[in-house]
This record gives sequence, structure tokens and C-alpha cells, in this order.
Amino acid sequence: MQDPSLDQESREALQSKLEVLKGKLEVQTIDLVATEDAIVFSKNHITALEDAYELITQQFSQLSFLEALEWTKPFVEHSLTDMQTRLGALATSLEKEFPSPMSVDNWQRLGVESIREMTTARFIAYGSLIHDLGSTLLLYALGRTGSALIELHGVLERRSIDALLRLIVIQDKKSVGQRALERLTLPDLATMLVEVDVLEDSDKKFAEKISGIRNSLSHRNPVRVSKLLMSGKSLDAIAIDAVVEDIDFVPFAVDAIKYLIKLFDWQLPSAKNDPT
Repeated sequence: MQDPSLDQESREALQSKLEVLKGKLEVQTIDLVATEDAIVFSKNHITALEDAYELITQQFSQLSFLEALEWTKPFVEHSLTDMQTRLGALATSLEKEFPSPMSVDNWQRLGVESIREMTTARFIAYGSLIHDLGSTLLLYALGRTGSALIELHGVLERRSIDALLRLIVIQDKKSVGQRALERLTLPDLATMLVEVDVLEDSDKKFAEKISGIRNSLSHRNPVRVSKLLMSGKSLDAIAIDAVVEDIDFVPFAVDAIKYLIKLFDWQLPSAKNDPT
């Protein structure tokens, strides 16, 4: 029933205010429901997080570092089955590249200088295997070809620095020279050794190649690794290790030993100056 004391305009104004109040009440009701839902969701979310944390804590508390390292055992056991094959292939190549003079047909007909050169090369190759390439060969024997190539690069770099230091005449400045040389890359060192006739251009190219391989493997660059070792075939970064293990390491080892022989050979008495 309408109040007769209110005129039409007043009644319409009052009705309008009532509608506004009703709308605000509905909005507040909706906000309240949404807030309640949010609180319930948050409680459920926190409960889920607590359950997950408890589950993770229980599982990880049962783990040990020894268990985390167990994966190496089957890997090493598998590598052992192929170790003899790898080392045998390398030994065969080295025997062919650096033969004993007495293993050559009609070796008695070899000149004194030829016998001396062959014996010297074989001696240095043998010594390099024992004293310089131990870690490299261990990695190769275990099937870690990529790591072996990186280690091989380090050996060549260290020995190149040693050879150049022996060429420095002023011995009391040797430490200064060493600091300077250690800032150079293997290709830089090889270039200097070519200039003083210790190495040849082919050795410099090998130094550039092994250095490129080392850098691409260290930086996990699949494009460079593929270009240097796989003729540019498509390669995923995650597959680098698995693919590189199948690369033939033997030619790299043989070329490295040839490189080392030249580093040592120039320091030995020259057969040409001592024909006896």
C-alpha cells in the first residue's frame, strides 16, 4: 500500500534509492560468497601442498648419495666389455705407425739413420702413452670419447708451452715467458712452433681441429660438434655425449703422438750431426 502523503515524484525517488540499495546488497552478497570460496580453495591448496611436501620429504629422506652414484656401475661394466677392443685398435694403429725396426722386412738393410729415427719415434710414442696420455687413454678405454678429446687437447697445449719455454734463451725470464704463453691457445702455440721449425703446417692444422673440437664440446655447441665430427649432420644438444662416444678416437691419438714426438725430437741429439 502506497503512502498517500508522498507525491508521485517522491515515491519514484524512494523506489530508485531502494533499487540501488538492493543492488549493493546483491554485490556484497556475491563478494562474500566469492571470498568464502577463495578461503576454502586456499585451505585446500595449503593442505595439498603440505601433503606433497610430506610425501617428498619422506621419499628423499630415504635416498643416499651412494644410491645416486649407483648408475656408474652398469656403465663401467658395459664399458669393460668393449675396453679390450678399443685398446686393441689403438695398439694396432700405433704398431703400424711406429714399428720396431726389427719388425720390418729385411730390416738389416736399413741404414743406421733410419733405424735411429724409427727407434726414437717408437721410444717417444711409448713414453707419451705412459707419462702424458694416461688420463686420456683411461677415458677412451671407458668409452668417454668426448672427454678423452678434451683431455687430449689439454695435453698438447701443456706440452707445446713446455717446448716453447725451452726455446727461451734467457732462463731467468722463464717465468715471465710462461705467463705470456699460458694466455695463448693451442693453435697460437702451434703457429709459433711452426715458425721455429719444430712443427709443420699439418701439425698446426691438427692443433686447430682438436682445439675446435674441444671448444665445441666444452660449450655444448651441437652445430660445431656436428661440423667437426659428423660432416654437418643434424645433432641435438642433448644427444652430443651419446653420439660423440661412437667417434673413432684412434686417428686423433695417433696424430697427437706424432705431434708430441716432434716436440721432444728437436731436443735430442741430431742423427745428422752424429752419424755414428
